[in-house]
Amino acid sequence: MADDRRRWGDLSRPSRLWQWILWHTIRNGYQPLRATLWLGVLWVIGFFGFGLGYQAHVMVPSERFAYDDFVKTGTVVGQHDPFCALAYSIDLSLPIISFGQKDRWHPMGTDTSASRFAQAGQHSWLYSTLCQASFTRHWTAHGDPTAATTLASVLHVYRWVHAAFGWFLATMLVAGVSGLVGRE
Repeated sequence: MADDRRRWGDLSRPSRLWQWILWHTIRNGYQPLRATLWLGVLWVIGFFGFGLGYQAHVMVPSERFAYDDFVKTGTVVGQHDPFCALAYSIDLSLPIISFGQKDRWHPMGTDTSASRFAQAGQHSWLYSTLCQASFTRHWTAHGDPTAATTLASVLHVYRWVHAAFGWFLATMLVAGVSGLVGRE
């Protein structure tokens, strides 16, 4: 019926676009959990992107003292949470859950002084893979300030896009499960 409404109904372009979005995200309320598939895809993309940024030393702590320690030693000390790319991706995209990652870490801007940080600390393979995305370590040219600046700029923009899509998909999931976007 939704397909017939899009195809044969006298819908304006915005209405047609909205119907298309509803169909592909939650199947017009018939499959509301479908939005979790799109959230999962978003989280994986964010995991790769922010993990690559961490391995390229572009993700830095937000707090001044933690940043100063990070610049000096290449690690965070004290009570500052270590970076976790998967948790950062999930935290950034869900409006109702906070793991504290999005408030404590951010892409570095145009200052590339952090690009010389040495990777410090030994962790388990699971932590290195899921949080530090260690498999992306050799995907960028280390020491190239242009590459670090470009990656930081891309991550700044992507961070906002990631959050917007995550909030939208989470809202669609809640709307579909609650019946707010109902089957017609």
